Amino acid sequence: MQRRFLAAAGLALALSPLASLAQGAFPNKPVRFIVPYAAGGLPDTVARIVAQKLTERMGQSFVIDNKPGGNGVVAYQSLLAAPNDSHNFIVSDGSMLSITPLVNKSATYAVGKDLMAVSLIARSPLFLVATPRPA
Repeated sequence: MQRRFLAAAGLALALSPLASLAQGAFPNKPVRFIVPYAAGGLPDTVARIVAQKLTERMGQSFVIDNKPGGNGVVAYQSLLAAPNDSHNFIVSDGSMLSITPLVNKSATYAVGKDLMAVSLIARSPLFLVATPRPA
């Protein structure tokens, strides 16, 4: 529970400089978190916990928009097509930024040019499981 709160607090702190760049108070309308996975998985759950905490803390709605497909390409295209008003974010993992553009020609986004990392909100270990018996 403490890690979840810290992740939400970390994102709130990361977003606070954007408030000084906006013409009004930030956020001044609902903030959208685009999740490139179907609802119910770990990234969706993390995004929903963070959105709930930020909604409580900042007094503005943070909504989840699940956009699965194309190993993240659908979600990233949705983000790039959205208004550039600091109210649209993507909750993604590193592979969609590092591997997908190398193996999927329709992934035309580039980190540093089209996208900027804002905050690390969660970590999840990956592991491989195999049977000890030969096949």
